[in-house]
Amino acid sequence: MNTRLVPTIYAYSVCLVSIITFMFALPLGVNSLFNYLNPITTDGAPKVLSKSFSIWKEDYVMRLTDTHIVAEGGEYTAKNVLKLPVPSDSVLQATYQAQQSNELRMFQNQLLAPVLHQAALSILSFAIFFFHWRWLKSTKSAGTA
Repeated sequence: MNTRLVPTIYAYSVCLVSIITFMFALPLGVNSLFNYLNPITTDGAPKVLSKSFSIWKEDYVMRLTDTHIVAEGGEYTAKNVLKLPVPSDSVLQATYQAQQSNELRMFQNQLLAPVLHQAALSILSFAIFFFHWRWLKSTKSAGTA
């Protein structure tokens, strides 16, 4: 049996696995990069990013109210009672914008990890392929000399 057959099979199989890994990592990395660059249209974007100010304000006011059941004239009715006074629209607008920018920044930080992982995987698979391909060519050229 040829003793160079095992290293040759090893090198070709490592090159094949590296190419397959690269073929999966590169498109996933590009997709992750597009998601990072435009996070608002990404699946899983925070709900606050898609809410308008008026809807956000209604939710905010609802969080400031308590619902009490009151018996009046033999009937039970629900009354909303404010726990705290509602801030002015300018204060609410500033709070809304600050919350949106904070959510966007946190979501972008979450989207950066897959970009870096796929880039590292692509670079690593290319480096492994390149090293083994050169090693394979050097063993073939040394065998023919």
